Amino acid sequence: MIEKLCVIRNLDDLGRISIPSELRKTYNLEMKEHIEIYLNKNNDIVLKKFKYPNDENIVEATGIVRRLDELGRIVIPKAILKNLCINKESMLQLIGGDNEIIVREQKNNCIFCDRTNNLTKYKNRYVCQNCLNKLKSEY
Repeated sequence: MIEKLCVIRNLDDLGRISIPSELRKTYNLEMKEHIEIYLNKNNDIVLKKFKYPNDENIVEATGIVRRLDELGRIVIPKAILKNLCINKESMLQLIGGDNEIIVREQKNNCIFCDRTNNLTKYKNRYVCQNCLNKLKSEY
């Protein structure tokens, strides 16, 4: 199993998201490579290296296939973004897993304990009051 890596990114004006070099290296994603994009049962966007069937004249995909551009970006289809109410102001998590990259909207929760109430925002991250108090007492 691959160690999970989580990175926060925004979409650009054209609906592209930049896949960090660490994730591209981990999943052996080359520039101009075909990537399959689909929604899983949890309504997460899944990015997966597209594998051609044995006969390369036949292209079968369960989702939409797009190319990774020369800067490591991929366009997320507008229909998917609209369906999930994601826009360019949305903060997106790119989470590496086994053979795929999960993209989901970052929810406002504490980076230490995952609580969703009494949050303070600091540099696009959230810390709950309880964890903030612990940090203050330790430092």
